[in-house]
Amino acid sequence: MKNKIMLSILSIIFVIVTIGLLTNSCKVQADTKQVNIHFQWTTVGDDGLLGAASVYSLRYSMISDSLVNNWNLCKSITGLPTPAAASGLIDSVNTSLNLNTETTYYFAIKAADNVNNWSGISNIKSLTIADDIAPAAIIDFNGTIR
Repeated sequence: MKNKIMLSILSIIFVIVTIGLLTNSCKVQADTKQVNIHFQWTTVGDDGLLGAASVYSLRYSMISDSLVNNWNLCKSITGLPTPAAASGLIDSVNTSLNLNTETTYYFAIKAADNVNNWSGISNIKSLTIADDIAPAAIIDFNGTIR
């Protein structure tokens, strides 16, 4: 009886693994490309519009609601500048990301002060990554008269 139970468990595991392999092998992978993006925003202060914020957090997702409802689960962009004093100046960052083509991404930014008080989320900016890479040229085209 013990061997029969073990055989049944192994059979179930085999079926699950096989289905998983078949499912993964049938997935269509989206093309990715390296995209250079320039972000800019008006500086904010440590206390509202006074002073200077301490840190920025710039994040992105393929689902805009994730930025609003699950900020910490969204992908973070690193290399942001130290915030400048709030005086209407523009802070900016250039970043390079590998993103799926024919996909819309949503980006937003927040600022925090020196005691980790976070601002609300900025406006959400969407960018759609175009698939602008053409297929390779056909090099073995032939024709015959019949």
